[in-house]
Amino acid sequence: MQIRKEAYFSDAGAAREIDAKITEKYKKILEIDPSNYSASCELIDSEMNSGSFDGKSGVLEGLVKNNPLRFQARLLKGRALFYAADFDGAIMEITKGVSMIPPEEKVETGYYKKLLESANKYAAVMKKNAPEKESGGGVIKEDSKSSDAKFLYDSAVVYLDEEMIKCPSNIDKGISLLRSAIEKDPGFADAYLKLGETLGGLKGEYKEAMNVLTKIDKVARENAVLKRARVLRQKYYKLNMSRGKKKRK
Repeated sequence: MQIRKEAYFSDAGAAREIDAKITEKYKKILEIDPSNYSASCELIDSEMNSGSFDGKSGVLEGLVKNNPLRFQARLLKGRALFYAADFDGAIMEITKGVSMIPPEEKVETGYYKKLLESANKYAAVMKKNAPEKESGGGVIKEDSKSSDAKFLYDSAVVYLDEEMIKCPSNIDKGISLLRSAIEKDPGFADAYLKLGETLGGLKGEYKEAMNVLTKIDKVARENAVLKRARVLRQKYYKLNMSRGKKKRK
């Protein structure tokens, strides 16, 4: 796996090619021996490296249950839970997995320790910003419109964090949360800005991004927000024009 790690730092294309070869290798092993623990872990690791996270938590749950004294599947389960935004579950599984690594095994744990740090940070953000509800009827204490919108926005920021977007579906989740925040509070300038930035920067939907960013002129009160929106509009306008020229060639 060291070759693949080095490839990630030097050449993303080479890394994808290596991951594809690894995936095929372990699929063939599992065709012969479906219960092969090491091959299952390596295959899941490779697929997650390629951005495929769907259904992984369930498969890893079975691997952990059937191999309670082995750490690899537990670490991978923690990783899958992290990208599913189950940060408390991720913290528990990664912490347990790291503690189970035998002293004689030379395992690189730096990645998982960083993931653990991020999980703790994101969990704190989600808990801090969750709308506070009364114990009786579940009514939000603060103004319903603004508190819900703020929670939706802060949740979106977590899903759209640099680490979280390694799982592609988190980008769509973040966009959905931002749209909901704007629906709750149509004057939420920061939500418009983040949505426009995400649509243009991560999805390449330049026209839609410009439409969203244009709306900021009517709701923003801070010059910094207005300036940022205009800079992004100009950027996405140029990128959209460049894309159009390429299509016409």
